[in-house]
Amino acid sequence: MSNGAEKCLIIDDSYEFGQLLTQLLQDRFDTSYAPDVFTAQSLIKKHRFSVILCDVHMPIMGGFDFSMELRKQHIDTPIIYITGDITPEISKKALSCGGANLLAKPIDFDQLLEKINLAIEHSGDQSRNSLSEQDLAYIYNQIKTYYFDIDQMLALIESHNIPFDVVYQELEKKRDFGKCLLDQLEGIKSIAHVA
Repeated sequence: MSNGAEKCLIIDDSYEFGQLLTQLLQDRFDTSYAPDVFTAQSLIKKHRFSVILCDVHMPIMGGFDFSMELRKQHIDTPIIYITGDITPEISKKALSCGGANLLAKPIDFDQLLEKINLAIEHSGDQSRNSLSEQDLAYIYNQIKTYYFDIDQMLALIESHNIPFDVVYQELEKKRDFGKCLLDQLEGIKSIAHVA
């Protein structure tokens, strides 16, 4: 196990695959393995991870549902999804869930390292008003889900200089409660005034 500061959590219901990833990464990262999301939740409560590698298809709760649970808890650790069947639908879902990246099994180790380093680098670069491409894609997809005229919504947000993290928070309210300040022009103006 590496003594480096970067911690990597591997979540996969295949013990053999989880151990393989652990062995591949242990010289570069402080790695932990969880066979399911419940064990992962317990580890996340005890440690701050730099990146999470998460299987898409697992019993009880899959990787996408797990990442949405983390978002509800305001845990923004970058997640790289891993799956044996990358389809356009899976790619779209990974993006809409705010995934840092998506990798196919069997794993190409060099590609895995590159994507892990990129995810960690991007998460460290985020500031209050500057979100990653994944977060922007998430915001775009949420706006597309809830509002008819996406271009008008984005134009209003941009013209009022509303920080994207504020938009993100409002979209979470929309998802959880069915309404938020983005629903009306006056609400958008009030956000702009406060922000």
